[in-house]
Amino acid sequence: MSGIFLSPLEVFRRIRSRGIAISLLASPIPSHAAVYTVIAPPGSVSTVAASINSKGKIAGYYSTKDGGSAGLVRSADGTYTAFLQNHNPVVVAINDNGWVAGETWSDPHEKAFIRKPNGDISQFSAGRRTNFILVSGINNRAEVCGWFEDNSGHHGFVRAADGTFRKFDALGSILTQVNGINDSGTVVGSVVIGGSAHGFMRADDGTTTEIDFAGSISSSANSINALGAIAGGYATNPLGGDHGFVRDPSGVFTSFDVGTGNQDEQDIVVETINTKGMIAGTYEYGDAPPLSDDDFLRKPGGRIVRVGPPVAMQFDPVFALWINRKDAIVGFYRDADGNSHGYLLTP
Repeated sequence: MSGIFLSPLEVFRRIRSRGIAISLLASPIPSHAAVYTVIAPPGSVSTVAASINSKGKIAGYYSTKDGGSAGLVRSADGTYTAFLQNHNPVVVAINDNGWVAGETWSDPHEKAFIRKPNGDISQFSAGRRTNFILVSGINNRAEVCGWFEDNSGHHGFVRAADGTFRKFDALGSILTQVNGINDSGTVVGSVVIGGSAHGFMRADDGTTTEIDFAGSISSSANSINALGAIAGGYATNPLGGDHGFVRDPSGVFTSFDVGTGNQDEQDIVVETINTKGMIAGTYEYGDAPPLSDDDFLRKPGGRIVRVGPPVAMQFDPVFALWINRKDAIVGFYRDADGNSHGYLLTP
């Protein structure tokens, strides 16, 4: 089932060197009224805007025409700061204090990193026998979450600000993926047990709760906000068609779909939920393959609108990756040449 065990950002890590077809289908949902800004550091040809904090600072990464690469921090005034030049960084998240987390791909076995606001960078891994490590979030306590692979499987982790590294297998599964963390240290993600994906929530003390939508054959918890509301996805049809859900702090689930057409063939990938309950992500639309990809914003009352580049630009795919507490959204789209472009949407 697409979208359950890898988010658009994770998928992009693996397809960024491949060409993607451009669709000219019009999105079936109304556009969100907001100011749209392209995120393009000087000299960049391809950019991803991965995360934005409550102060308007954006973290991401980019490549240059000569094959160079760098991480980026963009201040609210538009000033860019580059770091980890030519180390193939994949920047994933920034917290409200300006701490940035991600990975570098310059070594045979990539390492995770934390960048402090003063520019100091610390790298870490899950051990010498790690095949890869992927970061999925950082909270305001500078705790970094993610998952890694070794010879025994996939394992979740939380790394504290002091460097303490906690490995875990959620619900006893050695196929664990961690998707997000909130300021209480609670993480959410998905595991595979008996061939099926299940969502989970793991508290800071290790208490773990299964997060599965009723009647689903697979589920994933993708994001958790400061209040404990969880957004994710689930499937009921083994042939395809993912749906979104939001689970409130009391445990009540609400399902949602985006767009029109054959919902059994369309996938929704929920990426992020903020403290107001605004949810952003990506969806497919169209009645038959090849389907188009666009991004969406679901408001607390259930209304769903399109975000991202103006409709007239007609780019496909478009991915919304993060929404902050002030409802600003960042993400990226691909152009006809296969280059990605970061964007910022401010209400």
